[in-house]
Formats: sequence, C-alpha cells, structure tokens
Amino acid sequence: MLLSGKTTEGAIAAVANLLSSVCHMQLVKDANERLEKSATALQDEQ
Repeated sequence: MLLSGKTTEGAIAAVANLLSSVCHMQLVKDANERLEKSATALQDEQ
C-alpha cells in the first residue's frame, strides 16, 4: 500500500504500533495469569 501511494508512512506506523500494543497486552495478561496460578499453588503448599 505504501508503494502504491494509497497510504502514508504515518498510517502504517500507527497500525504497527496498535498491533504491537495488542500483542503486548496479551503477553502481559498471560504472564499475570501464570503468576496468579503460581502464587495460589505456593499459598496452598504453606
């Protein structure tokens, strides 16, 4: 799209940033869930 002139570099950068943020938030959510499971398991052992 950039080569054809139908979009700007800024628009591509904005979309890339948005996709990056979505992926980052998913990773944070997954890590938080694993941490909660570990904390629960540790608490159950005590």
